[in-house]
Amino acid sequence: MKRIVCTIMAVAALAACTKSEVAYEAPAEITFAPAAKNITKAALTGTYPTKQMLGVYANYSNDVPSDAAVVDNYSTKFLNNVVFSHNGTAWGAGEAWPSNGSLIFAGYSIPESGTAIGTYKYDFASDKLEITGYTQSVVPAESFDLGWFNRTPASYNYRNTAKAVPVTLSHALAWVEILVKGEGTTIGTNPWKIKSMTINKVANTGSAICIGAGAGKATWTPGTADKSVTVFSGEQTLTGNAVVCETANTDVLVIPQTPTNVLTDGTLDVAKSVATLTVTYTYNSPAGEEMPLQTATVPLVVDSGWKSGYKYTYTLTFKASEILIAPKYDTWEDATGVPPVTVE
Repeated sequence: MKRIVCTIMAVAALAACTKSEVAYEAPAEITFAPAAKNITKAALTGTYPTKQMLGVYANYSNDVPSDAAVVDNYSTKFLNNVVFSHNGTAWGAGEAWPSNGSLIFAGYSIPESGTAIGTYKYDFASDKLEITGYTQSVVPAESFDLGWFNRTPASYNYRNTAKAVPVTLSHALAWVEILVKGEGTTIGTNPWKIKSMTINKVANTGSAICIGAGAGKATWTPGTADKSVTVFSGEQTLTGNAVVCETANTDVLVIPQTPTNVLTDGTLDVAKSVATLTVTYTYNSPAGEEMPLQTATVPLVVDSGWKSGYKYTYTLTFKASEILIAPKYDTWEDATGVPPVTVE
């Protein structure tokens, strides 16, 4: 999923004529074939997973295909939330192109289970996808990179021509990544060892309104922030280089929400703060014995909160006397930065 923009193509596959088909070709089936660049599952690149599906909408007009379709003309529903699955060569649902006129498309990604998470409703006039009752797994290895593609600006009818209609998926969720490094005695002869990292009090349910395309275009209303996400469990020895600290295949994808930094007398109020990070670590005593687990909790504050389509990278620097955290964020394509923030 590193730097993902999903490109999917609707393609019309011509059916071959049998001996009885002397004068007519069978109408082409509407199918989708993802291009071999970027997809919507965490930490994957390449072709779209054949086990994942697509929910597809299409509206019809008797207008001829156009590079600049007038959406007001496309008021007739043609496909309404139809599930397209992989048929061996492409993603299809057995639906044929109309005999005349043209179609515009919109849709969203569906996980390998084949069942959409939540309820989806799309309106072509406003180019708005409404998602209600969405639940994101709190097990990162099972997380889903929810995406949608907005209304195609052009209209198409490939009834008799095997061409492709390109559409682009936007990310509806936010991506959180934690890096760790040490300084001074924490990477000396007895380097510190990270044992676990957990994001506390996050909402894993919510509803969203997606309008248009691109980063920040999915506006979420998150549910109650009462879940924990285990980012890392195991043992990672600190070095002087900042490295990603996460259990294998556990890219953390979360519903956009606003981490808070609630302080009471200079102390982090974990009970009230949304999206804090708790780290457990240990090190060896001068006698060579492993010390009992040490625990530190830091906030994951970032300007304007977590937004859809953005990756948030937090670098934790461990010193003997303090843990520093420096966040930055960027879209999954175009990088921008924010000033470092230090928490002692």
